[in-house]
Amino acid sequence: MTESEVLEMGLTPKKKKTITVDLSGNGDVKNVTNAIKLADPGDQIVINPGSYKEYVLVEKSVEIIGKIVDGNGPVFTTDDGIYACFHLAAPTKLENITIKDCPNYGIAVEGANVQVTISHCDVSNCKNTNVMIEKGSKALLNKCKIHKGGTAGIWIKNIGLAQIVDCDIFGSNGPNVCAEEKSNAFLKRSKIHESPDVGVWANNSSVIQLDDCEVYKNVGYNVCAQQKSDILIKDSNIHDAGHNEFCVQESSKGRSRGSKFVGATQEGHAVRDESSDVDLLIANATSNFTDSRDGQTYKTAKIGDQEWLAENLNFATEKSLVYYNNEAYAAIYGRMYTWNDAKNAVPQGWHIPTQQEFEALYSYVKSNTQSPLAVALKSKGCWMRNVKSGIGTDEFNFNALPMNMDMKQIIGWLPLGKEACFWTAPEQEGDAPMVQKMSFESDEVKSTDGDHVAACSLRLVKDK
Repeated sequence: MTESEVLEMGLTPKKKKTITVDLSGNGDVKNVTNAIKLADPGDQIVINPGSYKEYVLVEKSVEIIGKIVDGNGPVFTTDDGIYACFHLAAPTKLENITIKDCPNYGIAVEGANVQVTISHCDVSNCKNTNVMIEKGSKALLNKCKIHKGGTAGIWIKNIGLAQIVDCDIFGSNGPNVCAEEKSNAFLKRSKIHESPDVGVWANNSSVIQLDDCEVYKNVGYNVCAQQKSDILIKDSNIHDAGHNEFCVQESSKGRSRGSKFVGATQEGHAVRDESSDVDLLIANATSNFTDSRDGQTYKTAKIGDQEWLAENLNFATEKSLVYYNNEAYAAIYGRMYTWNDAKNAVPQGWHIPTQQEFEALYSYVKSNTQSPLAVALKSKGCWMRNVKSGIGTDEFNFNALPMNMDMKQIIGWLPLGKEACFWTAPEQEGDAPMVQKMSFESDEVKSTDGDHVAACSLRLVKDK
């Protein structure tokens, strides 16, 4: 694909119509169900403020946006016997919605091809679970308030995948966040607190990564891994649990890098049984770099004698690409750049690594771990599962994040969790760039010619 074709695919908004929902009759329809019937895939449904009672089943790809007027937006609940207030069974963008007092689930996301974003939503007091993510579905929750759930606040199960960023999750009767049945969760800059049970719980072969989070005042354990599960806690503050800050049991693994554990009231910071493994490394996992151009702060990692960005660059240029044009994804995955644009996106004091610099990274990693190369470099909570590849261990804080576009079939964005690619600068000026690729189907890193690659993420290395 040419650069212009990539920009057309990644930046040009598709034509869509807007359907307005208003209870008083001042819109196109009075309820969301009728708006979905009128909508074509990709259309936007705008909901005016009001108190709505309905079951919203979404089976086509739409945007559902609450309109905020004088601080008030749409508020939803459902009748008894209803499965969920919002049942998302197709790719959906849900924003600025309050959901409360539902007899079962507030939001239910399910289906192997279902990928949703839930932003600026307030979900509370649902008798079963506030937000359920299951059956292979993927959900990004961004800047949401999830509180006082019945069974759980956020429940990810049956190979679900959740990214939770800048959220406040508290007061559920059961776990505030639970991943089970081979599910993955990645939490960043979120607060998880004040459950009478467990704050964050990985169960039944599930994986959770906490990055720059605060977990506190949960009456049971703040963080718990059970039944062959795996939890990584990075640069987080875990404090004031009723029992232990960190519990690892039943052949599970628990790792901490650069986190603080303070003030367990009964037993201590960490507990494990004989079948499990715990490693609390208090030394800082990462440092910080602030880009003076836009004020964004990035984690950095010292690996060998190199210092790397531990996140994908997220500096906005005129031609940079955001996953599905949705800025909520940029908070985790950063942006992608064409090669010409990438050269102009780099902040002072950093540069795009050459193949030789990537090889130095790989050599250091291989010499200091028994894990396969890609497994040691991948983030723990964001990748899809595959029998051919191990789950990422992020042993060196490189935190490789999966975001890519399918250029061979020209079908656009790949589903999240499948593949990562990073631009690699040529050794000689004027030569073609290379690309480093990682896949959920492989334990190794592949270095390829970048001539036919249109856009990649940027991982930078610090100037010496």
